[in-house]
Amino acid sequence: LEHILDRQDKVRSVHVHQIAAVACAVARDWVKAAPEVQEKLDDIRKNVKPDSNGMTEKNRAMLRHFEDENLIARLLTLPDMIITRIPPGKVESVADAVKMQIALAIALLLVAPVRIKNLSSIDMERNLVRVGAGRRQTIHIHFPRADVKNGVTIEFPLPKHVQDLFVRYIRDARPKLTRRPTAWLFPGEADGHKDAALLSTQIADTVFAQVGVRITAHQFRHLAGYIYLKDHPGEIEVVRQLLGHRSINTTLKFYAGMNQFDAARRFEAMVERRRNDAPLSVRRRRKRHV
Repeated sequence: LEHILDRQDKVRSVHVHQIAAVACAVARDWVKAAPEVQEKLDDIRKNVKPDSNGMTEKNRAMLRHFEDENLIARLLTLPDMIITRIPPGKVESVADAVKMQIALAIALLLVAPVRIKNLSSIDMERNLVRVGAGRRQTIHIHFPRADVKNGVTIEFPLPKHVQDLFVRYIRDARPKLTRRPTAWLFPGEADGHKDAALLSTQIADTVFAQVGVRITAHQFRHLAGYIYLKDHPGEIEVVRQLLGHRSINTTLKFYAGMNQFDAARRFEAMVERRRNDAPLSVRRRRKRHV
């Protein structure tokens, strides 16, 4: 690790930290190293952890694409577009069943931006709550604090269009993807749920093919905050609650740049308005100069 750090001018990076994390995992799970050795390795891992300065440039670059409102519209309607290409009624092929599965996963991330670990492991008996009865019944996705990375309980009511897709997926597609009775919403090939990395890759590949921007499952969380703040500048607390951050400082760290960007956009609009409201004599003089 010191050799790599020397090549990087002593700058701690995610790459170095990941190598240290792998070493800790190998020591713990494979070598079965003594506790004091594991403790020393963990100290090294903590020492090479990079400082967190908010959103990465990679995530910022992804979000810049969505200054285009048409691109946002294409993403928001992507699940509908996928579903319309699958004949109504019984799903005949596994390929179409997977497409419907990915459409539902994207639809869920757009209204319930949870971490991929939670998304891939939705248990229909544990994490789905039905509220009300009859036609007014709604479905909520609920993750108790024990299931969430930072120990914060999160719950999202699903809008009707997502509930309709959910019902169709359960009825038409999911039977094609299950080999034995299971409560997993997204079943895997074995007894467990679908692999989180595989689901995230399929989501990213589908979005890139249809929208032209590659978005990982985790980046949907950044996008949710970005789109909301675009329509509601400064409402950081709502984003904090939406993403389930424990501290407002975490949210501010990630989205402070979005506030600055919005301030620049508003300033630009003010400049343009003042230019257009300039006295007629000034505008004529400007045209003669041009």
